Amino acid sequence: MGRTLFPALLSGALLLGALGAATAAASTGASPTTRIPAGHGTWSILNYDAQGRRSGILGGSDWRAADWSRLVGAAQKNGPVAAVDTWDMLNLGHADAVQSLRTRARGDWDPGARKGMCPDGRRLAGLAHREGRGLCPTPGLP
Repeated sequence: MGRTLFPALLSGALLLGALGAATAAASTGASPTTRIPAGHGTWSILNYDAQGRRSGILGGSDWRAADWSRLVGAAQKNGPVAAVDTWDMLNLGHADAVQSLRTRARGDWDPGARKGMCPDGRRLAGLAHREGRGLCPTPGLP
């Protein structure tokens, strides 16, 4: 997990922490402001009680803290993600499947008729006998 994802994960965990605490409180019959001991329905990464005290995985007393620290501190890969060959499917089952941005910018050349076109720089490599499907591979694939 990259360090750039951590703030987004953490902000989502704040919401989930609040929801998790309220759900856990409701299931135990406690009021939502009652502090629930760690490991008892508080699966959030970060949690705040009614007095604003923070608890959770960042506090150090959480049973998941060691594994979390190892996960976010692990060596990471850097650089661009390697490109992979893909096969994009055109599906004309319910509407046009014009994936070419250049062609789509020109507008509908035959209103009412079903049309399909591969993304710019790709060609149609296969067409289904029924169901209006087609395959558009990455250049260089058969």
